[in-house]
Amino acid sequence: MKRTYKIEFYKNVPIVETEGAKWMFDTGAAYSYLRGLDKDRFESAGIAEECDLSGSRWTAPMFRVPCELAGCQFEIVCGAASDNKYGVPPDGVIGYDFFKSFTVLINRREHRLSFKPVEE
Repeated sequence: MKRTYKIEFYKNVPIVETEGAKWMFDTGAAYSYLRGLDKDRFESAGIAEECDLSGSRWTAPMFRVPCELAGCQFEIVCGAASDNKYGVPPDGVIGYDFFKSFTVLINRREHRLSFKPVEE
């Protein structure tokens, strides 16, 4: 079953609104970042070294967070948006973990993002 969401573009990056939250879908992000992440609720996944497009580096604690989108369950390794020195737009950044769990199609002409779990 394919899932489809309307997308907008901000500086050529897709922004997707899902169930009332807006996410930047970043195919190049090694990790995801979430606003309001309660670090005490989730298992630690260690410390990540991150960098932005200008080469600035920082470290951030990461956590294993179970997620669900359109009835599909998956896990992401993510940090709190407040620990991301590059800045996190809307509600967060969805990075590599989403793209390894789903086949994704971004249709720029129709402003749609479609995905399906890799096992379907």
